[in-house]
Amino acid sequence: MNAENMFKEMMAQQQEIALATSVEGQPNVRIVNFLYDPERKVVYFSTFKGNEKVAELQKNPKVSFTTVIKGDESDHVRVLKGIAKPSEQSLQDLAEAWVAKMPFYAEIIESGAEQLQVYEIGFDQATVISGMTFRENVAV
Repeated sequence: MNAENMFKEMMAQQQEIALATSVEGQPNVRIVNFLYDPERKVVYFSTFKGNEKVAELQKNPKVSFTTVIKGDESDHVRVLKGIAKPSEQSLQDLAEAWVAKMPFYAEIIESGAEQLQVYEIGFDQATVISGMTFRENVAV
């Protein structure tokens, strides 16, 4: 399988990213669920309105992330240069795709959608990493 196909598969199957923000030279990393839109080529994530993450993104929208490995997997995607911004899409707009990927998201959408803001991360390049020896950049 080539790196582009590996990228698409990992972004479709993996559910979490470690999202890094940085304000005044201080990095901050947290785990968030994500949804990748292959047509728009953006990653969506939701966060509580007005929280620390939102304040950090308002000060500096530059982010990095890596998909979170589960179990004995080693394959993951890493993005060093992403730009996060509030999305025009709401949780309800993306509900079908969220629930198809993560069925438990139905409850989140039903119970907390009005408290959550959807953000999107745009990026031009990602690194696909598999095992100890495979590492390849892909244009997005």
